[in-house]
Amino acid sequence: MVWSELRTGPSSWKDSWSSSVSGRRRPPKSLRQNSYAVVRLEEEVAELKKNEVLSKKKAVEEYVLR
Repeated sequence: MVWSELRTGPSSWKDSWSSSVSGRRRPPKSLRQNSYAVVRLEEEVAELKKNEVLSKKKAVEEYVLR
């Protein structure tokens, strides 16, 4: 046994540990699709809220002008 293996363990330990920590895995396709769907829905909600605010502002302006 080599001194470095006594100190750090077999080199295979290092390889398996470093690959699991540093190797970022992509999430499953279904999760990515769900994430994209959530982002699209959040954008749509933001657009609807903006339109609602603009509609209320327009209604108030029309009421004040009468």
